Amino acid sequence: MIPLYAIFGLLGILMVFLRYSLWRRNYSQLMPGKRPWFFNIFGDLIEIWTAKSVPLGIMELLRKRAELFQKEKIFCIWAAYIPFVFFVRADVVKELLKNNKLNDKSWVYEWIQPLMGKGHITSSYEKSKPRRKALVPCFHSDILRSFVPVFSNEAQKLVNVLQKETNKDFIDIVEPVSLCAVDITCETLFGITIDALGNKDLKSPESFSRASKIYMSKIISPWHWIDIIFRNTKVGKEFHYNCDELQKLTRNMIEEKKKRYLRGEKATQVRKHKALMELLLDGQELSEEEIEEEMNTFALAESSRLYPSVSLFARQVNEDTKINGYTIPRGASCVVCTYYLHRDPEIYPDPEKFDPDRFLRENRINIPEYAFVPFSVGPRNCIGFKYAEIESKIIVTQIVRNFTVSSLDERDKIKLMLTPTLNPHIPVRIRMRSRLDQSY
Repeated sequence: MIPLYAIFGLLGILMVFLRYSLWRRNYSQLMPGKRPWFFNIFGDLIEIWTAKSVPLGIMELLRKRAELFQKEKIFCIWAAYIPFVFFVRADVVKELLKNNKLNDKSWVYEWIQPLMGKGHITSSYEKSKPRRKALVPCFHSDILRSFVPVFSNEAQKLVNVLQKETNKDFIDIVEPVSLCAVDITCETLFGITIDALGNKDLKSPESFSRASKIYMSKIISPWHWIDIIFRNTKVGKEFHYNCDELQKLTRNMIEEKKKRYLRGEKATQVRKHKALMELLLDGQELSEEEIEEEMNTFALAESSRLYPSVSLFARQVNEDTKINGYTIPRGASCVVCTYYLHRDPEIYPDPEKFDPDRFLRENRINIPEYAFVPFSVGPRNCIGFKYAEIESKIIVTQIVRNFTVSSLDERDKIKLMLTPTLNPHIPVRIRMRSRLDQSY
């Protein structure tokens, strides 16, 4: 005979299941997207799980849905009973980002705090406002100009490293460029030189890459959403190990900088620029803990400069909200999918074609507002986007000035993975030859 408590327990589970299934069915009728079968507990996640890898599966699912619901402009993907609503057209992105009630980041950003810290990128809107106020002056044009010699010097070190690779048939440029970005980050943000390019044992780029991939797999694994369970799994322990390695690097640099600062060793004649941390310490608008959180934000973001800018960013819906006539439920995450937003064929004809002329002054006026948002936009945009632009331009200029560069792989042969930045699924084979060597 089945115990009475077991019967009531099963009935309780059944009632919860029916309640959430009915709720999902009702709201799935109010938004574009495929409607999960009533008894399908996992929703659209099954389609990702059947792919060769999670990052590839996510990109493939997004591609299919973006094509299917291009006219509807938004579409919903159900992670079990949690709705993620993706925005792929400029007018609906504008409607989303101009809504002052939708300034909080999605709840999934909380999971990346061990990796990115609790800085303004992952924090609530109310917490981020005073921090942004303290940080924005640190990226004034005059301060950014003072960083240019550092960008140039580190880019030249990268060129020196790449010169040694020109006798090879091809190289994977990911590692040297990543390490160059780490060197620039540490010098400009902390005022500390670590020579990552010359340090083959530096773990931070690999730790960031691995932790990012695990973070994406957690999003599509509901059994990992409960932190106490996730922390005790093999993959959870690996995630926190890699996050700890990155946090350790940040803390060590902050401690070193604090010691120098307290000794009165501020910007010297040799180093004429002030590092971001010195500017924050001078301003005294952030506490020591808040400074550490913001340093984590910038250092870790800049350590992966070779990847594209923000490919996805999400906002939390705290009450039922209508956008473009569709009702988006409380608790949903509204995700701007910049990768497909920037491929809208009505705005960018032949969207896969590389055509720099699209952004000539006379052509740029044809690009609608919110159709090009590589660093987000509005009160939660990336405040360091000018820093990133200058850094990228100087590194690329130094490379093309010194080398001829060609890829051995065609673009359509390389698939993209979302981890959460975009990455190639295989190493991109780059052939580099010195412009000074005429023997090639």
